[in-house]
Amino acid sequence: MKMKLTEITRVSWGVLMALSFVLLSGSNLRAEVQSDFDPGGTYFGGTEGWFNYGGSLGPNPPTTTTPTGGTTLWMEVQPQQYYGKMTSQSWATPDITVSDWNSHTNLEFDVIVNSSWIPSASTNVEVEFQVGGGSAGEVNQYANPTIDTSLKDTIQHVSIPLASMQPFDPTATYWNLSINLYPGYAYEWDSANPNAVPYDARYYIDNVEWTGVVPEPTSLLLLGSCSLLLIGSRRKRC
Repeated sequence: MKMKLTEITRVSWGVLMALSFVLLSGSNLRAEVQSDFDPGGTYFGGTEGWFNYGGSLGPNPPTTTTPTGGTTLWMEVQPQQYYGKMTSQSWATPDITVSDWNSHTNLEFDVIVNSSWIPSASTNVEVEFQVGGGSAGEVNQYANPTIDTSLKDTIQHVSIPLASMQPFDPTATYWNLSINLYPGYAYEWDSANPNAVPYDARYYIDNVEWTGVVPEPTSLLLLGSCSLLLIGSRRKRC
């Protein structure tokens, strides 16, 4: 029994949609875990490759804990009032490469601020992406997502699109990923305040992951070729 051209076209479009799902959507579910602060993974220093360059809990490593509002282990940071930088370094985190930075669409992580965090406002999280040692030299790029620090002891998810920064130099021999979060000025901590309270702001980081997969050029070429074939078949039918 012969199929009509319209039926063939319908089947072809169905095949194309399925192919699109395999090439583009299915792989986007994959995540490359950098740090979840639970046992497992390969790390050569720090706390799962993270080092403290702006906190008050000691230089190396920062502590891990189960904070209020979170489960399992998190990285704990007590930032200085105007600086709270933590840095993950490639030499200590061999499972993540510059290729991973280029082959994923987003960097994601979870943040909790504790009940002592003041002020309560929309607050920037400065994220620095640094690669170096390659043909482009040392290159720093930045993203500034925000969290709501009025939400105490509450998990907030951060997702940073990478497209505007990619490609990171594929010849780079090292990378540094930094998260800098601090509260800034609050009268409640001001020594001029007769009712000043002790400074005890802390933040916690967990589930640092590279998510989504950038389609390879060969996949896009194949998808485009299928589309052109179908467009051609529709034109012949007219």
